[in-house]
Amino acid sequence: MTHIMLSEEQSQVIEQAQGPVEIRDSRGRAVAQVRPLSAEDLEMIESIARATEAIHSPNSALSSKIIAITPAARFPSVSNVGKR
Repeated sequence: MTHIMLSEEQSQVIEQAQGPVEIRDSRGRAVAQVRPLSAEDLEMIESIARATEAIHSPNSALSSKIIAITPAARFPSVSNVGKR
């Protein structure tokens, strides 16, 4: 996935926003819209990262059954992502 690194100031604007933030290019044209991640979103991302790391760890005793744990099951609001 392509990403853009924000300055500290830009990150703070997004984190403190109460809703979507419009992203504009140097000429003022709208190019994207982002929304701040909720605490639930961040928890889900961290949980998936930990599970992925555990699965790929050479010393992992975890079975493939962990793959059956879906974000929608743990985080019901995730099932609504993209449906706004």
